[in-house]
Amino acid sequence: MKQSEVVRILDMLAGAYSVDKFDDKLIHAWSVAFQEVPRLWLARHAMKWIEIEKWMPKISELRYRIDQEMRGLTPDTHWRPPENECDEYCAWVCFVRGITPDDLTISELAKIYSRDPEYGRNVEAAHQARLEGGR
Repeated sequence: MKQSEVVRILDMLAGAYSVDKFDDKLIHAWSVAFQEVPRLWLARHAMKWIEIEKWMPKISELRYRIDQEMRGLTPDTHWRPPENECDEYCAWVCFVRGITPDDLTISELAKIYSRDPEYGRNVEAAHQARLEGGR
């Protein structure tokens, strides 16, 4: 995971817990601790943390929860991040913007899926089907 992605997630946590600023050492520590964790895992667990806990998480607290779920040791083991690179990117774009995929325009979807020719050819058809109520 890139440091800029960690910073986005830290910014979300900062807003939830009224933290003014993170120093460079803390940002670096988070980046190192989560460098091998897919960004959607960290984003998902940060959002779950905000829903449940009243304090800013320590690295070890989030890391523990992520590791437990990645090993299938939690009741919430049905969730997995998208395996397709374009689907993962779409989910990240939605996280960053605070929206769902349904909020993306056809041109945004086409741009996201342009990296995958198979998906790119079908974006317009999928969008049209969504508008017509069939998924």
